[in-house]
Amino acid sequence: MEDISGPEEAGIILNKTRKIQKDHLSDLLRATIAVNPFEAAHGELGDRWNEVSLKFENVHGYSVGGISVQRKVMKLLENHKKKVAKDKTLSGVAGEYTEAEQALDELVELEVEN
Repeated sequence: MEDISGPEEAGIILNKTRKIQKDHLSDLLRATIAVNPFEAAHGELGDRWNEVSLKFENVHGYSVGGISVQRKVMKLLENHKKKVAKDKTLSGVAGEYTEAEQALDELVELEVEN
């Protein structure tokens, strides 16, 4: 199965000074699931993404801004939705389903619910 992280195969750039490695991607997505910014009330969305950022920082020891986290997660969701739609049109295609893809599926469900 194709890499869901897009063209940045060495890592995903979240800001100019720091990259998040592929093996950290699942942690970012799990932090997003735990916080569920999609259920934020009006005016609380930024705080929720900052909370995701802090959870990530607690695990990996470096800071990534909430806005950068939001943009990256939303881009990953967009790419994942496109990939899922494309895969549905291909019959008999089976591939490896990664932890990150599972997390993205959960986030799509949370986004739809809220």
